[in-house]
Parts: sequence; C-alpha cells; structure tokens
Amino acid sequence: MAQIRIKLEIEGIRHAAVNFGEAEFDHISRLFSSMDEAAEADDQYTISELDRKLHMCIFRASGLVTLEPIMMRCALHLHLYTFGNPEPPGEKQPPSVAHQPILNALAAHDPDSAAQAMQAHIAKVIETWAPPLHAALK
Repeated sequence: MAQIRIKLEIEGIRHAAVNFGEAEFDHISRLFSSMDEAAEADDQYTISELDRKLHMCIFRASGLVTLEPIMMRCALHLHLYTFGNPEPPGEKQPPSVAHQPILNALAAHDPDSAAQAMQAHIAKVIETWAPPLHAALK
C-alpha cells in the first residue's frame, strides 16, 4: 500500500501543480498553522489527522476524484507505520517546514518539481519514522 500511495501521490501532484489555486493555498496555510500548534503540544494524533487532510487537499486538486478513496486508504495504512512511533533522535522539524518544498513546487506550478518534492517527502517520512517499512521497500 505504501508503493501505491507513492505512485498515486506523485501522479496526483503532477496534475495538482497545474490546478493549484489561492483557495488551496489558503486551506494549506491554515492546516500548517494547526499542524505546528499540534506539534508544539506533542499531539501526534492531531498531526496525523491534519497531515492526511493536507495530502488529500493536494490530491483533490489533481482532479483524480475516482482515486481519492484509494489514496485515503493508502494514507491511513501508511500512518499506521509512521505515526505513534517513538520520535527518532535528532533535530525536531515543524510539519510546515517538512512540507515546504512541496508547497514551493506547487506555487511554481511545476509538475516535475512537485512530483520530486512529494516523492522525497514520503521517502524521508518512511525512512525516519518507519525503518522496517523503509527496508521492505528497497
């Protein structure tokens, strides 16, 4: 399911990069604020919920409506492996910072950069938060 999610999100963000508008940027800005507040409070459940909303907002902008239920199921499945695990050692990064390259590519309406940013983001999340899953995907 992780591989399906990666493929869906990469293809989805390619389409979304062309269509992403002010309403989506406003929505994501509010989600970032809420995510950063939840991170300050160490509320992993809320971060997980907001992260899915963020990724689904981007995916919805792709127009691939019939694939949304599959995307949501894959996101939920991946979060089972990544959220709720002990925090890895190292510098803590606010969720808004972790997602910024994706947002920059969307703002540039650059499908290739957006796809690369999304792929790098998901790979980093899996590598950091779910090492056994990371090893299985190699």
